[in-house]
Amino acid sequence: MIHSLSGGVIKDGGRHTFVKVRHDDGEERWYISDEIAPLVDMKVAVEYGGGICVGRVVRVDANLSGQATPVPIKKAGKIISVVFDEEN
Repeated sequence: MIHSLSGGVIKDGGRHTFVKVRHDDGEERWYISDEIAPLVDMKVAVEYGGGICVGRVVRVDANLSGQATPVPIKKAGKIISVVFDEEN
């Protein structure tokens, strides 16, 4: 547990990798990718709309603290896997 200088407790002291993915419909969303290390322009399978879809990585922000994330951790989805095919 980490304490802030103002006396409060910072809940998440870990580091995370955030990945912005563009879905086939053009929407972009942020995902956490702590176990998988995708690169920009790779295809990934992600949780989306109650199911799984394939999207393309457009940005990777690695090694971010829980206090400096582009979106709240609870609102970020999970990357399931990197998708390898002839085009990737």
